Amino acid sequence: MDFSAPHLQEILDRISDLKEILKDEENLFNKELRNANEQNRASTKNLLHYRALRTVDLTEFQNALGFMGLSRLARAQQHVYGSIHCIEYIIRRLWGETTETPINPDLSIKKGIETLRLNTASLLGPPMFNRRVRIMVTLPSEVANDYQMVRNIVKNGTNCVRINCAHDNEDSWFKMIENVKKAESEFGRPVKIAMDLARAKIRTGGIRKTFKLKDGDSLFVHKEDPTETRLRRGIISHVEIRNCSRLFNRVNLSFLMMGRFRGL
Repeated sequence: MDFSAPHLQEILDRISDLKEILKDEENLFNKELRNANEQNRASTKNLLHYRALRTVDLTEFQNALGFMGLSRLARAQQHVYGSIHCIEYIIRRLWGETTETPINPDLSIKKGIETLRLNTASLLGPPMFNRRVRIMVTLPSEVANDYQMVRNIVKNGTNCVRINCAHDNEDSWFKMIENVKKAESEFGRPVKIAMDLARAKIRTGGIRKTFKLKDGDSLFVHKEDPTETRLRRGIISHVEIRNCSRLFNRVNLSFLMMGRFRGL
């Protein structure tokens, strides 16, 4: 256990570095933060902080904190900056500073925990009395016309059901929802319904001959089958991708096209 001045200074320096990393992440997504719903802006900022924190190797820093009996940030997901802020305050008091209690960050530890609890209940339903986790079940197409199946799903403890809008149609979705609401009423507890919205599926059409792409090569994508027989031409279904001139300079083809193009 090391409470020497040099060791405390090392920890403060590390904290300063971490705060700078978090600030850089905020600046990188400044536009998205401004556009976030005001009610959720603090949570949005915390998500960015957590994302940035996960890019850093904290092993030595966490060990140093642990040996001093302090939080190792292992459970700081709900309140990243709040946790770092509190650690800094404690270290500065150990250092001998007598400053007043600092102003709380947007999401303090206490507020972060409470916000997560409320948001989880809002999104996935209230917790069950006998477990901490929620259960989400993706509804199969059959439940549109099978109330007994929905009843059994809800009876066995489901908190939330997911309807995959990539399948079936509005009439089927409406019947699924009616059955869920009926089961909800029968068992007297809320069941959340998550509508998983489908987007356009990216597919490649036929390619006359396999070819390899190298640095400097061009790839032409077409809405319809090209009449020319030249190589390095293909068909892709997604108009937004066809209209994005910068796309293939920075994205692996196989990730986007899910078909016959393979990135090198």
